[in-house]
Amino acid sequence: MADNDLSVNYENVLADLRAKKEKLEAAICGIEAMLGLTSLSAGASSAPAPSKEVEADSFFGLSIPEAVRKYLRMQKKPQSTQEIAAALERGGLTHQSGNFGNTVGSVLARLDGAGGDVVKLARATWGLAAWYPNAKRKRVANNKTSDAEQSSDEEYEIDPDLANDAIKEDMGQPPIA
Repeated sequence: MADNDLSVNYENVLADLRAKKEKLEAAICGIEAMLGLTSLSAGASSAPAPSKEVEADSFFGLSIPEAVRKYLRMQKKPQSTQEIAAALERGGLTHQSGNFGNTVGSVLARLDGAGGDVVKLARATWGLAAWYPNAKRKRVANNKTSDAEQSSDEEYEIDPDLANDAIKEDMGQPPIA
């Protein structure tokens, strides 16, 4: 065989290994957070640096869900609710909330509960679902979800309050507030 047949493009190999390393580090960080082994807000010295700094206009004109997704993609690792809220404000996201951290937390919980692309990893710690493709997802069913929308590989929990409200509505009674 000629030497050309055995040559390896090490630049491509290195790029591929770096991409895999980032995904592995994000997965490790998420599992450590779930186990309570590290504090994500403290940051680890071995953690990769953010891929892109938040600029004053990074999230200007975006909705909170859009800005959250963009921020998590920029950071490439799980973030706490407070880190996300602070970054969105630094990045120019406009809001009228008196407690923006609570607002962001509610939006994150809704995105996770709807089986969206944001997942809760540990208490107040969030990541992108794409980082955890084998994770089991739980979604609370509501009266707007049809059977056709539900995937057979997802787990579902029924919210008892929604179920009771639906039963009372069928019986002509007002739902409990």
